Amino acid sequence: MSAEFAAALNEICRKHDIILIVDEVQTCLARTGRLFASELVGLRPDIITIAKPLAGGLPLAATLLPKKVNDLLQVGDHGTTFGGGPVTCAVANAVWDIVADENFIDAVAAKGRHLRAGLRRLGESYPDSFGELKGAGLLSGIVVPGEIAGTPAISTLMSALTAAGLLTLRSGPDVLRIAPPLIVTTAELDAGLALVEQAAAQIAP
Repeated sequence: MSAEFAAALNEICRKHDIILIVDEVQTCLARTGRLFASELVGLRPDIITIAKPLAGGLPLAATLLPKKVNDLLQVGDHGTTFGGGPVTCAVANAVWDIVADENFIDAVAAKGRHLRAGLRRLGESYPDSFGELKGAGLLSGIVVPGEIAGTPAISTLMSALTAAGLLTLRSGPDVLRIAPPLIVTTAELDAGLALVEQAAAQIAP
C-alpha cells in the first residue's frame, strides 16, 4: 500500500465516519521494523487485529479498538477462538514488555534493513533469477520468476535451500518469503543470505 493510498483511505473513512480495520495478525509487534506495519504508510485504523506473535507462539489473539466501538458492543455480541487465558496472557505480557521497547524495535528495524540490502544485492547479482523485492523489515520476500526444466524456479530454489539447511517459505506462486525470528543476528542473516546466493548460483541459467 502506498502512502498516498493510505492518506486517501484515512480521509474517506474520517469524512464518512467509516470504521477502518487493519489486519496485523502477521505484521504486528515489530515484524516490519515498526510496532504495527500500518505505521509504515501512515494508515490510521480504528481497529487493529493482532495474533500470531502476541504470545510467543502460544495461541492468543486480540483486537485493539477505541471507546466509540467498544461502547457499541454488548456481552455476547462477539466471541473469540483464541481469547485470553491466564498462561497465554502472562506470556503476552512478557512479549509486550520486550517488543514495545523502542531499542528493541530499532534493532529489529536495523536488521530488516540489513536483510533487505542483502536481498537487493542478490537481485543485482542474479537479475535473471530474482525479481521484485517485497514486504518490509524482517517480513520480506523476493520474486523468483520463471521455470527451470519445466519446474517453477522457486520450487527448485527452495529445494536447494532445504538441502543446504535453510528452511524458507513461499508466498503466492513465485515469492520466496524470508521471515526470520526477531532475535536473529546480522551474522545469522549473512549466513542465510550466503546460502541463498549459493543456491542461486547452482540454478542460474
